[in-house]
Amino acid sequence: MDILDERQFRETVVGRKLAMGGTWIVVSDDGKISGTGENGDEIAGTWSWDGAYFRRIVSYGRDTQPEDLQKVVANGDQITFVRQKGDGVAFTFTFAD
Repeated sequence: MDILDERQFRETVVGRKLAMGGTWIVVSDDGKISGTGENGDEIAGTWSWDGAYFRRIVSYGRDTQPEDLQKVVANGDQITFVRQKGDGVAFTFTFAD
């Protein structure tokens, strides 16, 4: 199911721990993203909702990723973020809470 608005996103994702291999993140209600990468690097950033897309700016260790609008798809206990409005690389997380 495509998540197309902020209400759906908040109900489905916000406040839940998401895991992908050794990486985990939490997208918080206050607009923050936090977590830890596979190699132990801190993941930190901010998010907002823009039209039908998840907008995020995130740092992974010392590297800051460029702002990106991402398509979000929920499928059972998994959530997929697809970069570049659905035209880029996809990352699938499992709900870990």
